[in-house]
Amino acid sequence: MSKKQRQDVKDMELEMTQRLPMKRYKEPTEPDNVVAFLASDASSTIGGTFIPIDGGVFRSLF
Repeated sequence: MSKKQRQDVKDMELEMTQRLPMKRYKEPTEPDNVVAFLASDASSTIGGTFIPIDGGVFRSLF
């Protein structure tokens, strides 16, 4: 990949992340926190709900 192509890829990634509500991509381990919470006793009253773990992308569509 040439230097110009690498810069083009970086520019495209920057443009894409600026469109995201959190202005960044999520880390692969971030959903782990939600799963750990749902598996804990602290979530005993939660049921039948949709919990998006997408950094706000789903909500930004509406």
